Amino acid sequence: MTEIKLPWIDEEAIAAEHPTIFHYTNYLNLRSILESGGLLSTPYSDTNDREEFRAAKNILCPSIATNLYNFLKAKQPQFMERVEQDGHDPQEICEKDADTLYEVSLRTNVYKPYLTCFSYHSADHHKENGILSMWRSYCSLPGGIAVGFSTEKLIKRSNDLVAKYKFLLMFLDEAIYGDDTEKLKQRLDDCDDVIKINADFIHAKIERREPQIDTDALHKLLILSASIKHPDFSDEHEVRLVVSESQDENDTRDDVQKHGSRIIVEISDCISEILIGPSKDQSAIEAGVRHTLDAFGNSDVNIIRSNTPFRNL
Repeated sequence: MTEIKLPWIDEEAIAAEHPTIFHYTNYLNLRSILESGGLLSTPYSDTNDREEFRAAKNILCPSIATNLYNFLKAKQPQFMERVEQDGHDPQEICEKDADTLYEVSLRTNVYKPYLTCFSYHSADHHKENGILSMWRSYCSLPGGIAVGFSTEKLIKRSNDLVAKYKFLLMFLDEAIYGDDTEKLKQRLDDCDDVIKINADFIHAKIERREPQIDTDALHKLLILSASIKHPDFSDEHEVRLVVSESQDENDTRDDVQKHGSRIIVEISDCISEILIGPSKDQSAIEAGVRHTLDAFGNSDVNIIRSNTPFRNL
């Protein structure tokens, strides 16, 4: 949950549309998931996507720059004239300023998010077999499984974890891909204060007032950026669990389990099913999965086999 309410952060809608969401991994990792109590959550700066958050930047910065340019042209025409007289292009300066704001905001924002990634199965063949691109990308070793989590239980568990660890925020959000113009437009319309961050800051500087950074807008910038992905990844059907720890040293809270730079999000009690991926010997993998589940008291978890043909690539 997060104190800032945005229309698109609708966990109930996600639960209704996607009752189960899946984390793709190797079956040997199932024991560590159950032993630790959950999944590793990765800092946004350490994810395997080197362009993480850059998809959002490429979409947001032009809008921020255009807003700043139009604002200055209407409210500070003399300033714009001086810029042109000095031989500079006002539009280019606004673009560079928007780019700088974005980079600084990500580096200095107090809301440092950790990300745990899931996929939803909406098409019938995905529900029965899983997503082939995910089997190939995240289950390259023999023995791939998709660990299914009850979305409803996950949301309830999130509330408990927020109270236990005093997380600043914890929420599920369905990823939006860069070519999904309708959803993207809706989110930008709901983030008018984000688009205006630069204009408000520059206006105060020109008028020799102390600029006041809108921390709520910066918070929204991060939340928005955590949801936008490059369109080439759209086949992953991603739902993200976004978590941020409190920076207040006075908070009375339990210590979050750490694993290097990552934290462990304790959600293993939300596992509802396991899908066995394409393999030369699904029976052996299923037996290993069942043995592990039984050993940790999870005998009620349903196991399903994917019918996707196995290719030993």
